[in-house]
Amino acid sequence: EELLRAFPDSPYTNEAKARIQAATQFLVNHEFSVVEFYLRTKKFSQAETRLNYILAMYPDSNVAPQAREILDLIEAGTPPKYGIGHWFKNLSLPDWMDFMD
Repeated sequence: EELLRAFPDSPYTNEAKARIQAATQFLVNHEFSVVEFYLRTKKFSQAETRLNYILAMYPDSNVAPQAREILDLIEAGTPPKYGIGHWFKNLSLPDWMDFMD
């Protein structure tokens, strides 16, 4: 982000933006994986703290709607009682052939 502020017309601007976006996505996914752990171990207070953090720091992230839904359940006193797979219906493993030469 410093590069973007200091040199907005740099030829590296697009690459810097892409890397910032990738790093941000990595961070929010990590935070959400911590929430998943807390949900599996029934540590709902800790999950609530992380969910609030995600929504404050990454409100436009791809996990924000799920974070809001889970947070609403926890705040209502009805935390999720089913497997975490419920929250990831559309996830699939990558095609490992994409990583081959």
